[in-house]
Amino acid sequence: MTTEHHTQAGALQLRSVTKIYDAKQGQHRAVDSINLDIEAGKFVTFLGPSGYGKTTTLRMIAGFEDVTEGEITLDGQSLVSVPPEKRPMSMVFQSYALFPHLSVRDNVSYGLRLRRLGADEIRDRVDVVLASMNLTALADRSPNELSGGQQQRVALARAMVVRPKVLLFDEPLSNLDAKLRVRMRLEIRRLQQRMGITSIYVTHDQAEAMTMSDRIVVMNAGRIEQVATPEEIYRHPASVFVADFIGRANFLETTAGAVGDGAARVDVLGQNLVVPVHPDVSEGDEVCVVVRPESVRLSRADDGGDGSDRAGGGARGVGVGELTGRRGTVLTSVFYGDHVEYTVETAHGTLVCVESDPEVADIHAEGDAVEVSIETRRAWTLPAAPLPV
Repeated sequence: MTTEHHTQAGALQLRSVTKIYDAKQGQHRAVDSINLDIEAGKFVTFLGPSGYGKTTTLRMIAGFEDVTEGEITLDGQSLVSVPPEKRPMSMVFQSYALFPHLSVRDNVSYGLRLRRLGADEIRDRVDVVLASMNLTALADRSPNELSGGQQQRVALARAMVVRPKVLLFDEPLSNLDAKLRVRMRLEIRRLQQRMGITSIYVTHDQAEAMTMSDRIVVMNAGRIEQVATPEEIYRHPASVFVADFIGRANFLETTAGAVGDGAARVDVLGQNLVVPVHPDVSEGDEVCVVVRPESVRLSRADDGGDGSDRAGGGARGVGVGELTGRRGTVLTSVFYGDHVEYTVETAHGTLVCVESDPEVADIHAEGDAVEVSIETRRAWTLPAAPLPV
């Protein structure tokens, strides 16, 4: 898709940015010395549990919160002393803040009229945004004639139509129904790519972050835990916290054997496997092997033996990308239509497995004996840390 370059740059830098609040129990570091570079034109999402510093960081970028320590710059110019109304940014909140006496079209065009743009340009810009937000048929209605979801789309359109250098989103889709939320993710992303606006999005919704972002910033207790693409964060999380927060995962504790060429030998599920490894892991370290549910494979177990060497495991080890098995018992089997989710008890713990669109005859029942395999190239070995409860 072709990008329209309506703004110059929009590169943000955060250097040692800290926000400290005074509390009865003493000072509280809501944001603790974060450093971040956001490239111009990229869509970056701050993701993490509630109360972990995402919105506070966004509000410091917008100028609604003062920076206690550190520096925020936009295209090399400091923003610390620039008031919010002077920053070339638009922000979309959870609330709508529409003008009740103006039509949808006039609400959306309000910022353009303040900038004294020509009538033809205003009309063209508003028409494009209204169509992208599925609001064309509602253009002449007033806000009180709209549903909550429609009002939120008007607020989004009003923020995007002025084409700021930076567009800030604070969980803007939280008031929409599930189906519309999915559609709006795609619409916002498409419009952002077309206009080339640097966008910073705050959410605790993993699906929003994964489907919309160029890069995700995972925050944990006011600090940045990892900054990477959605694919990298999901496949190669920087910590057990990230692995647990992004998607679902099985965690297998063990000790790292030989480490080299980006992989480590580990003993899991009764097998000696070769699994991709985090660069901070060394031989002899206590580690946690992360296996996503869709990377667990189940097959019907034979009556003879426990299958421990079925895939050529044992002392020889198994190469990256191969499967290896271990017997387990299906505790639960839940059919969701497009996939089946199992919990399987093994001698090494309970695992969660997801199989997409299986044949009905191949669905395992509760109590079935199964052979458990993991796709080792999709597993990931991390330094040991307290496991999620």
